[in-house]
Amino acid sequence: MQQEGRKQHLQSHNAPVAVRQPSQAATPGSMEARGKARSTGVIIAFLLASFGTMVCLRLLFTQLLGEESVVTSEWQKSFSTKKICHLHVPKTGGTSLSQYLYSHTKLRACCPHPGYCTKFHSRSDIQRFLINPDCEFVSGEWNLSFVHSLPGYMELVTFARKPSSHVLSMIFHFMNSRYNTVQEKLDAQLAMERNKNRGSPHGYNLRNSQASRLLPRLNMSLTEIPFFLQKTYFFIGITDYYWHSLCALDFLLGIFNTTSCDCDVQNSMKEGIPHANNAARHTDKYKYNYTLDQLSLVLSMTDLDEVIYSASLLRLISLLGEVEEKKGVTLLSCLVSQPQQPLHRAYS
Repeated sequence: MQQEGRKQHLQSHNAPVAVRQPSQAATPGSMEARGKARSTGVIIAFLLASFGTMVCLRLLFTQLLGEESVVTSEWQKSFSTKKICHLHVPKTGGTSLSQYLYSHTKLRACCPHPGYCTKFHSRSDIQRFLINPDCEFVSGEWNLSFVHSLPGYMELVTFARKPSSHVLSMIFHFMNSRYNTVQEKLDAQLAMERNKNRGSPHGYNLRNSQASRLLPRLNMSLTEIPFFLQKTYFFIGITDYYWHSLCALDFLLGIFNTTSCDCDVQNSMKEGIPHANNAARHTDKYKYNYTLDQLSLVLSMTDLDEVIYSASLLRLISLLGEVEEKKGVTLLSCLVSQPQQPLHRAYS
């Protein structure tokens, strides 16, 4: 029953998007317009506090261009013929998301328990798994071109993470085994690029590592990226706001629980959704102050990742506003007041 309800919920969002008409005073929709205005005010205040004026204006301009609902898009086909595909970007809380899809949503996994396809599964293995009509979600550390080579229609789900924090997490993953300091890893990254090595013997490739997995190519213009993400990905969560992201995903899957996802319900954020806090605790494991030179280097290496993160965060905020309106819960207020996780002082 839960799976059938989820499919009906998603199918209900396949209707054509109505064209928005200019609001007029003293109309039946005036109350709704004022509510949207208040929601927009919250979004603007949040973006200004988090990212500054220039990024805020760029994101709001992107929002004005994208007139589609964050839920509805023309590319979606009947969900009954689709599977959920989790494209796992390393160090974004993907393992917790895979466990969440397997245990909390009760989706039937394509790959063996707990549903996560490992590097030991070949392309032919995964294709064989997907042919099984009973499997409903697949998860793995792939890139977009690999996912597009898989058979069938799939709803793409992924998470983005604040680039400065993401880079630190990748660096600390191999700390003391392949290098001993942050600077040593940054130097190794630059040396690898100078020598045009395709692989890195010193751990993860730090340059636009999220974009390299989520985009079809790295020469996309900055204005193309938000539209591409909106068209291609069914859902993009934010690691730094993991609980909010899982609540939004629950809404899209048709299994939203008002007692588990409401800022006004005591302990809702702490106890509401399994695995919601596991990623946040893990990503906040390390604290580090970038030097000014290090921060400048990291920013130069993650320009595309910054656009992905900013566009995805705005999309999540818009979706949370829709959830508030349709479910009668409060989500945006504790998003604004909640410190970002992880909180790296180099960006605060």
